[in-house]
Amino acid sequence: MKLLLEEKLTDLSGEVLVGQDGKPFTVGKALANVLITVRQDGTYSMDKFKLYILAQKMYKEKEIEIDEADLKGVITMVETDKIFGPVVAGKLLELLGKK
Repeated sequence: MKLLLEEKLTDLSGEVLVGQDGKPFTVGKALANVLITVRQDGTYSMDKFKLYILAQKMYKEKEIEIDEADLKGVITMVETDKIFGPVVAGKLLELLGKK
């Protein structure tokens, strides 16, 4: 599956969300943050090194190709993430093909 990572995330009214750096918050930045967030329970859906590599790509690239197994792992990470609320997590899950 191809993931387009430059799309800007918006709130429910359509306003572009802005990151701490003052720049628009993109899908890639949001996914990278989810993948590198420390889990309080210590559980990760993938090997930590794989998460690190994927996070780097998602943060830097405009688009990436991701296989089904990694996609499932990323979806699980977004679903169990505690840093983003339903607006950001919902948009990410929608873009990842979650129905």
